[in-house]
Amino acid sequence: MTSTDTLTRRKREPATTVLSRPALIRLVSEIDDNGPVQDRRISGTFADLPRHQVRQALTEGQDLGVLRIAKRAGNPHYLLTPAGAELADSYDAMARWARTHHFPDPRSDFLTRTRACCALLSRPHVSDVLLQDTTAPATGEGPEAVGWAALAEGGLAERADDGRWYLNGAGQQAREPLAALASWVRRHAPLSTRTRGGRR
Repeated sequence: MTSTDTLTRRKREPATTVLSRPALIRLVSEIDDNGPVQDRRISGTFADLPRHQVRQALTEGQDLGVLRIAKRAGNPHYLLTPAGAELADSYDAMARWARTHHFPDPRSDFLTRTRACCALLSRPHVSDVLLQDTTAPATGEGPEAVGWAALAEGGLAERADDGRWYLNGAGQQAREPLAALASWVRRHAPLSTRTRGGRR
C-alpha cells in the first residue's frame, strides 16, 4: 500500500462518520434527484426525519462544502455544490453495489443500503483489507484481523479450508464503492476535515 493510500485512509475516517448519517444522505440525494429545496419547505420535505437531525445535516453539509444557500425569487434555497454532486454519485455507487449483493438485506431501500455501506467501509481496518492486494488468501493476523472479521460479518469475506481469509465476489466488487468514497475524500480533503474544528 502506498503512502498516498495511507494518507487518504486517515483523512477518510472522520468524514465517514458524517457521510453515513441518514439525514445527510437524504438531503444530498433529494437535491441531486429533484433540485434545490426551499429553506421553508425543508421540514415538510423530510417530515419523516427528526427536525434536529435535518438541521444538523444542513449545518454539517455546509461545513463539508457539499451544500450552499442561494436565493431564488427572493427565497433561500439549499443547493448542491460541485463537491455535493460528486458525493451524490458516490452514494449512488454504494447503493448499486449494495442492491446487487442484497446488502444488508434484499428488502433494504436506498437509504438503508447506502448507510450500511458507509458504516461498513468506516469500520476499523476494513479499508486496509479492501485497498491492499487481496487476490490471494490472507492469514488475517494482527490489526487487519478486525477488518476481515467485519467483512465476514457483512458477507464479503470467507475462510478457506486452511484457515486463511479471502474476499468472495461481493467483497471483490466492494472495491468500487470504496474507491468512489476514497476518491471523493481525496479530492475534497480540505472540506471533509473542516468539521473537526467546525460547528457540530
